[in-house]
Amino acid sequence: MKAQLIVFAFSIAALPIIGCGRDRNDTAMLFAVGSDSAARLTWSVRNERLDSQSLWAPEDGPPPLGIAKACELGATWLKSKHPEIQNFEVEQIALHSYRHIQGKRGAVWYYNIDYNAVVGGQTLALRHDIGAFTAVVLFDGFVVEPTQSK
Repeated sequence: MKAQLIVFAFSIAALPIIGCGRDRNDTAMLFAVGSDSAARLTWSVRNERLDSQSLWAPEDGPPPLGIAKACELGATWLKSKHPEIQNFEVEQIALHSYRHIQGKRGAVWYYNIDYNAVVGGQTLALRHDIGAFTAVVLFDGFVVEPTQSK
């Protein structure tokens, strides 16, 4: 009898559409979508907030902020930004690691949650590669505000 291997994958921050990095304004870019020829959304956070995050490693057990709570925080934030939309349904959830600290176990992780809008009882599936209804939630519950540039 052959053994089967089941793989549960976590995304590393270098794998999103655009990777992460610190800039000269003392902020760290966690995630970005878009291109130079179109509008671009960037989720950045101050380095001091990142530095205050607890480190986590998937091998250590469940994340400090549960998936259900992260989804609730993201949906609440989206509703505050789009009050005309009745509800948001989770489409996909990804865990991303921002950075590993040399000599320490674990890394700073965050949720990237894509939602579909519910309007008039109908679920509207949107392109998530443009960041339409995306919430980036840190493990302390902070929802990162995106900025738009062109």
